[in-house]
Amino acid sequence: MALEERTMVAISTRQNTTNFVPFLQFDFDTMLLLETVHARREKWSEGLKKALKERGKRICLFEFGDGTDLGEMLKIVRTISQEYNQLCWNIGGGQKMQQMALLRVFQQRLDIHAHDWACYADPGSRSVYTIRLEKGDLQSTKETIGAGVSLDDILSIFGLKKRTAINRCCCGVHPIPTNCPEMKISVT
Repeated sequence: MALEERTMVAISTRQNTTNFVPFLQFDFDTMLLLETVHARREKWSEGLKKALKERGKRICLFEFGDGTDLGEMLKIVRTISQEYNQLCWNIGGGQKMQQMALLRVFQQRLDIHAHDWACYADPGSRSVYTIRLEKGDLQSTKETIGAGVSLDDILSIFGLKKRTAINRCCCGVHPIPTNCPEMKISVT
């Protein structure tokens, strides 16, 4: 039975905002997140998992080996993807060999007429790109990032916490309460 939910395949990375932004931009339900042994050991996915769950989204983690054995990664990606009629492949994160596995399976699924597409976020231009098969060839489109990513989301993704100082204002001079327009925020 093929699954119909809106699902994105991504590779866990130290900078998991590269996965979070397009996930929100295109309003996916589920993320299939591939984790290398190193990513799992470093707990890179923990913050992303928390941020997605806080938004009521699903995330499924899959071990991706050490991220260098292309044959092993291809088997994993093919197995994970076979139950879905349509997937979006986030090609923004991970190392080159890991992306090769995603791109190869993406192309193979297009060859058998799957309605898959790819995406990636470019924070420098504040854009998200989509890649789709149109008229027999891959075509890309660009749109401005419109996903509502909050400071709390970013802190959560990186495993950080916001702590608001309650005894001083932003400049550290005025006692609280104050007319000073901003509170000092520190990250731990």
